[in-house]
This record gives sequence, C-alpha cells and structure tokens, in this order.
Amino acid sequence: MKNRKTRFTGIIAMAVMVAVMLMPVGVQAASQKSMAIQAYKKILSNATIPWEDDWKVRASRCSFALAYIDNNNVPELIVSNSLDVSHASGHGRIFTYKNGKVRRIVNLYMDNSKFSYYKKKGVYADSYVQGGVTNTYYKLSGITKIKKLSIFKNVARIAWLPKGTSYYDISGAANVKISKKTFNKKLKKMVGSRKMTNVSLKKNTSSNRKRYLK
Repeated sequence: MKNRKTRFTGIIAMAVMVAVMLMPVGVQAASQKSMAIQAYKKILSNATIPWEDDWKVRASRCSFALAYIDNNNVPELIVSNSLDVSHASGHGRIFTYKNGKVRRIVNLYMDNSKFSYYKKKGVYADSYVQGGVTNTYYKLSGITKIKKLSIFKNVARIAWLPKGTSYYDISGAANVKISKKTFNKKLKKMVGSRKMTNVSLKKNTSSNRKRYLK
C-alpha cells in the first residue's frame, strides 16, 4: 500500500513537472512576475525593510518603484530612504526576486533622489555628490554590479577639482579620462539605441502599493 502511494505521488510530481515544461514561456514569465510583485508588496508592507544584514529602516519612510533592468520580464524593486539614511550609506537599494525570495543585491547613493536605467540592458546610473556631482554607469550582472563609465561635473568650482565636465572609462579601480565622444561610443555599445528611463519613486503607502505594484 505504501509503495503504491509513493508511486502515485511520484506520478503526480512528474505530471506537474511536465505541465510546467510544456507551459508557454510567456505564461511562465507572467507567473514569475506575479510572484515577484506579491513578494515585493509583502516586504514593503512590513514595519521595517532590511537595509544591511544588521540594519533595518522604517518602511513607512521609504519610497519605491519597479524597474526592468535585466533582460527578462521580472522587474527589480527600487527602494529609497533619504530620511533615515545618510548619503554615504546610500539612500537606495535594489532588490530582486530569485529562487522564490526577495534579495537585496545592490546599494545606491541616489544623491539626486532619482533612479535612471536603460530598460532590459542591465545598465543603470547612480549619482554621488561630494564637491562635484559624479554620475556612474553600472552593468548589473546577476546579483553584482560592475562600474563601467562615469561623468564628473565640478559644480562647486573648487580649485583642486577638474573644471567643467570630465568623462571616465572605468577598469577595475582605475578611472581613465576619455573624451565625451569616446564616452558616448562606449555607452552606446552597452545600451544600443535604448533611451534612458527615469523612474519616479512613490511614497510607500498601501494605496500606492496597490496602484503601482502590478
């Protein structure tokens, strides 16, 4: 009797597996997207959101948005908090949905209170203000980020900083100064003809979660 029950359970499991394999790719992607958004709603509905492994911030003081950074139909969750967090610690975080769980994968400075990216190209920009404004372009690879390019604007007019706007190619820890033309060429190689998308983050309220997380 026990062997018969075990065989029956195995047959059911195999049938479910086959059904999933035969399911159209679009349906599978829609299912993953739905599960991700439900998981994002849950984490935003909590009293606190994990900012670091040993640090949480108040969810009610956060803002959020969805962004399709990598090349699939499952969005990432962008969360910002400039009320409880210093710019040095990073006002923003990127979360993703992987293997049935929400994972915090990238820290963001977000000193301009915006999030900008190139849809489904894996490329996003982050802003840091100190003396001047540095906009750094990153390539999101899985759950890690790689610095690729940056633009520095000397808005403070400090004598020891480069005047005007400077462009850099980033290789490891080295910043190599390049021309604007070379910068644009390298950026185009990463994103093609895709235009930058500027995300508008919404205050983390129940009504906004219902309206914008879908």
